[in-house]
Amino acid sequence: MVRGKTPANLIHGWFGALRGRIFLFPSVWVSLWSPDGGFWSPLSPVGVDYPAAAWVILLALLALLFLYFRDR
Repeated sequence: MVRGKTPANLIHGWFGALRGRIFLFPSVWVSLWSPDGGFWSPLSPVGVDYPAAAWVILLALLALLFLYFRDR
């Protein structure tokens, strides 16, 4: 693994610091709620209005990024 401040190492370190701790931050959960009382869909600007599907898609993309940068 290459040491230093490369983008891959910074992202890997950031994910490592947050792994297992993201559920401890109430602000993360508060930001998931929309003003009308439902879940906010992060992909609604591109037409995905189903919050569960939007979060699954985003988490899958984050997982792929993590796997891509994990062994670099």
